[in-house]
Amino acid sequence: MYNQAIKLCRSPSQSADYDPQLSPIDRFLLRPASVDVDTFDRRIYGGINVKVLEQNLTQTYFYLAQVYQQDNQVEKGIEYCCLTMQRQVQSKQFEIKDLSRNCMSLAEYFTNSDQFAQAEYLLYAAIKLVPNS
Repeated sequence: MYNQAIKLCRSPSQSADYDPQLSPIDRFLLRPASVDVDTFDRRIYGGINVKVLEQNLTQTYFYLAQVYQQDNQVEKGIEYCCLTMQRQVQSKQFEIKDLSRNCMSLAEYFTNSDQFAQAEYLLYAAIKLVPNS
């Protein structure tokens, strides 16, 4: 069954943007909207839980941000921190207190780097996250 799924993933697509260099997982993630996820999941041995896959990617970005910060590669750490926060907001899986604190911390970094527009944007985002009560 697994070999059939891999064969399905590797079969050339009808679209002009088919890239044979993509892995089967990348092809699945970049699939057209018309592909039925449940059918695709059943064809792959063990199935792919896209939600868990996305959560794991977000967690990986979080860890990369920490690693780069510890390695004194601040710019890379900030990049992955921003990616983590963006993915948390898109998936609606965040705690308001933590996300608003992270926005304020990033705003402080951007302020110290004389990037005031980014800092202001993050501060407004942090304010918007706080409930009215």
